[in-house]
Amino acid sequence: MITKGCLISSGLKARFARGLLFCLGLLLFGSGCVTGNRDISLKPADDALKLGLTQLYNGNYAQAKEYLDKALSKYRTATVHDYNGFGWAYSALGSLYSRLGNVNEADKYFNNAKHSFNNASPADPYGVAFLYKERGSMYLNRGELEKADKDLDTAITEYNKAPKKDYGSLGTCYLNKGIYYLVKNDTVNAEKYFSIAIENLNKADPRPKEELARAYSNMGRFYVVSNNAQKALQYFTLCLEEIKKTGKPLYALRSETHQFVAAIYDALKNAQKTKEYLKLAIADYKELRKIYAAAGAQKLAAAVDERVKFLTAALNKLE
Repeated sequence: MITKGCLISSGLKARFARGLLFCLGLLLFGSGCVTGNRDISLKPADDALKLGLTQLYNGNYAQAKEYLDKALSKYRTATVHDYNGFGWAYSALGSLYSRLGNVNEADKYFNNAKHSFNNASPADPYGVAFLYKERGSMYLNRGELEKADKDLDTAITEYNKAPKKDYGSLGTCYLNKGIYYLVKNDTVNAEKYFSIAIENLNKADPRPKEELARAYSNMGRFYVVSNNAQKALQYFTLCLEEIKKTGKPLYALRSETHQFVAAIYDALKNAQKTKEYLKLAIADYKELRKIYAAAGAQKLAAAVDERVKFLTAALNKLE
């Protein structure tokens, strides 16, 4: 089957959360939650952090690490000790290392972030929520489901305490809750939370196209698990349309979506469409490998190599 390694069964919990968006942390950081009434000595650190968040948001992991490391260095040399700034930077690095599969470094930075926010007076509620959202995503990716569920619930509570409703970030939390229930084979709650996620994301301003693409993709995967090919195709098509609207290739998400669509057409005995989407998936995976290799994530690059090898063999059988 073309779905091998593509999140259908036990692999579901191993990869679903990896591609989940940074969830508008960049926009929140720039909205005054952390930057209001700042000491001038913090500006170089704040600027580096914003650039790091931008690169992480765009999936440029090597550049993200460079800027985030710089942000920590600048916070350390500032004339005031800004716990919220440290908390954001540590959380961002935890998210980065989680995406690159380096769980030890991710754990370290998330723990540092928690310590920083605990010492802030007052703690930035968006930063605290962001920490738990990203760490919950990491736990979900690692298959530590109950830890994930607890952190996601904490993130939702913190976002609801914040002065202004952040529908984009809430949408991401609900999306991860849907994945949690899907992994546990609770399809009723999975569909419920995916629907709530899409509803919240559509309320966000600006409308988070990238997160909507991921939400549509996960709803498509839900219908794959539910053996509803037409509904799955409907949501995967919505996903690909949203990806186009972002103006970014989003290789991690687009490659797996193309692979799922190829698998559906394979099941429907449509060889032409199967070959078309296999070729698209292979091309995207090759670009994704370059990103992982540039960031030093050799294990992830090797995993992508295996995926390309498998899909190429499937394509050759159809030629």
